[in-house]
Amino acid sequence: MNQQQHETVRQILVDNARRISVDHQVEIESWDPVKPGGNFLPAYIPYIGADYFSPRTKGCRILAYALSQNISKSDGFAVEWAHDWKEGTGTVALDRQNQNGGVAMHPFATGHIPILAYLLRSLAFGRKPGDGESIFWEIAATNLSKFSFRSSNGKWTTDNYTSLRRCWEWFSRLEVEQLDPDFILCCDHRVYNIVQVHVPAASKKARVILVAFPSLRVINRHYRKTRFHEGHLRAPQIKERIAAVDLDRSVDHGRTISQVIDRDEYYFAEMFARMETAFSVIASSSGAT
Repeated sequence: MNQQQHETVRQILVDNARRISVDHQVEIESWDPVKPGGNFLPAYIPYIGADYFSPRTKGCRILAYALSQNISKSDGFAVEWAHDWKEGTGTVALDRQNQNGGVAMHPFATGHIPILAYLLRSLAFGRKPGDGESIFWEIAATNLSKFSFRSSNGKWTTDNYTSLRRCWEWFSRLEVEQLDPDFILCCDHRVYNIVQVHVPAASKKARVILVAFPSLRVINRHYRKTRFHEGHLRAPQIKERIAAVDLDRSVDHGRTISQVIDRDEYYFAEMFARMETAFSVIASSSGAT
């Protein structure tokens, strides 16, 4: 049932992304998105872990949203996606999060979103994971904006609020309905502000959790303190909430999950504290004791 549901949902989302990309291409191009190799790049569906619908994720299915793909018009993989859309079946372009050999989503590839999901899961389940309970196969992740935008000189990624709002309407509402998450992890307040307002129309149970965007630019500017507060988790305690199978997993920039935690210890401690506060509010609002 898990595999059948996984494939059914994946196909529903691919069909929707294809239809929207065709029907609204003119409008999307009017926003001046990045066009790899000069070709239009369609929307795409979320990464969906192979065990996302497994019975063991019940009560803690996590869907993570970041902002947008950080691509440029000359990136080889993006040129291939755009070429597939123009000359091929389009399936590789539409399903590129699941067919790329690795999730094409920077804060996921660096290990930050999986670590945050681990911390959230430890709160939701009230326990540490078993050695083999890898979060990588049990979560879903994507960007709220399905299109990329760059500054006029091409050096910087920019955010397009029209795309963020329209992509919720066109794609994310259906993603939430089909993936039926218990928690939506929003990386950045711009994502949170849109999801928090609109998610009740798509899900009555999904609880929305805000974390600071896990880029090194943000972390280096705001989360490099060495003076930890009482109650903050330290790196060894954070690692206790990571399955042993993933601690030595390699991520982008030649680091392991364990090394990312050591480097960005204060960021993860602060985000866990925020999650604890959010859980207290959830419990209070639901009348739990």
